[in-house]
Amino acid sequence: MEKKKSIIKIIIFSIIIIAIVILSALYISNVEFREYIDKIFNREISENNLNFIEINSEDNPVVYAYDNYIVVLSKGVLKSYTKDGENIASNDISIASPMMSSNGKYLIIAEKEGKNFCVVYDNEILWQGSVEGNISKININPNGYVSLIVTNTTCKSVVIVYNQTGVELFKTYLSSTYALCTDISNNNRYLAIGEVDYTGTIIKSKVKIISIDLAKNDSENSIVNEYESDSNEIITNLNYQSGDNVFCEFSSYIQRVNQKENERILDFDDNMLFVDINLKNSLVIFEKVSSGLLTSDYRVRILNLNTKKESLYFQNLSLANSIKTSSNNIGLNFLNSVQILKKSGWLSKNYTSEKEIKDIIIADGIAGIIYKDKIEIIDL
Repeated sequence: MEKKKSIIKIIIFSIIIIAIVILSALYISNVEFREYIDKIFNREISENNLNFIEINSEDNPVVYAYDNYIVVLSKGVLKSYTKDGENIASNDISIASPMMSSNGKYLIIAEKEGKNFCVVYDNEILWQGSVEGNISKININPNGYVSLIVTNTTCKSVVIVYNQTGVELFKTYLSSTYALCTDISNNNRYLAIGEVDYTGTIIKSKVKIISIDLAKNDSENSIVNEYESDSNEIITNLNYQSGDNVFCEFSSYIQRVNQKENERILDFDDNMLFVDINLKNSLVIFEKVSSGLLTSDYRVRILNLNTKKESLYFQNLSLANSIKTSSNNIGLNFLNSVQILKKSGWLSKNYTSEKEIKDIIIADGIAGIIYKDKIEIIDL
């Protein structure tokens, strides 16, 4: 009797697995079936049916999304809004030309090519600082550690690292190369610096891995690994993922580097129109696929950086006007519609509009559809 029950359970489980596989295949490949499922799960949303934030484009507001909030910096005031469109915090910030970066509940704001910057945690200013020289790039890790790239000093670039309370830990001086990007590991142990050398006939980029503990006492002897790129490659982005692996995006490929080794992850081809390494433990590829003699379709491909396996395709798309990513979401702007995907490749929200969409912003818990006079809020 028990054996018979076990067999029945196995059969039922097998049927469920087969049904899931079939439904998944239909969802991916059949547009009509996908639209039907999306309506059932309330993934279809449209303009004028959401909470919104009023803005005035004449005030040149700077809009950004992080964690579960949308922030608007205008006329020296940073206002924070919830998913309901409620203004829950206002902070005075004297930064006229801001650039922003975030990680989790931390947000850093700096004056582009200026001296001043501030760190916000959960909508409150945590600490503020200034530098000698001009800030060209900013970065913050999930624990609030900050790295700044500073130019217009006696060196080509200076990288400054601070802890979560604003204490300066060390400076790294680059006399012959320019720093283009930085990232700090999630365990606060390593700093990765992406630099480029324009002095020779061949452009060369490199990634230095610096031990933060060693650099506190001796920044000149703190490099634990160094990777030099292929010829004529420019480093464009760095992103620390699980463990001590930093993924490095160059002009035509992606390399994994840590304190001991490096490995090629992906070589770009001509069909790859957009590649991004900001997803958590994954990268996203938006690429062209031929659908006829003179026509093309487009699709999203997501590659797991740990297993190197591809997840689901989301295909039969038109050409996206812009693409934004967070740790877990991908936003595709098609001017009159926005599709937001989870990093698994499944559709989270499909937003449609009769008006042209100016831009989109996206974080892990919230997204914003930007028009000239308002920001419509999507709860993710």
